[in-house]
Amino acid sequence: MMISNMKIATGLALLFSVLVMSSCGTKRQSLYSRWGQQLNDAPTEKRTIDDISMLLGTPPNKCVQIEPNPGLGILVQKTQLPIVLAVRPNSPAFKAGIQKGEMITNIDTVSIGSVQDFKSAMLDRAKWGNKVAILTNARSYEVTFEKPTESLQCYWDISGGTIGTSRGGAYVDRAGGFASENSAAYQRIFRASCRFYDGQAIGCQSNWQE
Repeated sequence: MMISNMKIATGLALLFSVLVMSSCGTKRQSLYSRWGQQLNDAPTEKRTIDDISMLLGTPPNKCVQIEPNPGLGILVQKTQLPIVLAVRPNSPAFKAGIQKGEMITNIDTVSIGSVQDFKSAMLDRAKWGNKVAILTNARSYEVTFEKPTESLQCYWDISGGTIGTSRGGAYVDRAGGFASENSAAYQRIFRASCRFYDGQAIGCQSNWQE
């Protein structure tokens, strides 16, 4: 009976060790990394200034008027054929009805056989007020490049306080004090900037240190 109990105890100990090792091996995504990913997705999710302020827990430090750049508002795959991977909400392509998964075959009278063909054709035609005929493998579209009424660039600068680090490995004082005589300190920060056309994000960039 004692041997049986010892086997059970040993088995439980091994199982606990495996669970602990598995838990330690799973790297959790940091808060700043999650923010960065959500900001990358902001243009396709119709995010507003208020949405991003709620995500980051603070209003922007500043917003400035900018001159908008005309663009079709789609993302195409970086391979030979220009297949639509995403369509930005409220963009000229979105308003025309272009769908994700369609392959662009013609722009006006220009035959499109590659992503480079697509970029070259759009470079000449993406101008405010222009109308462009786009043919895909599904149907034809007329795209109008309408200039947005309001164009803003907003900035967020968030400080998470000072982090103490110890070169000697004695301990780390995360309350902001010095860890040891060989310690150093740095600022925990998150910075982001987003462009908004008529209230909706069309692109965001972020960088952080934690």
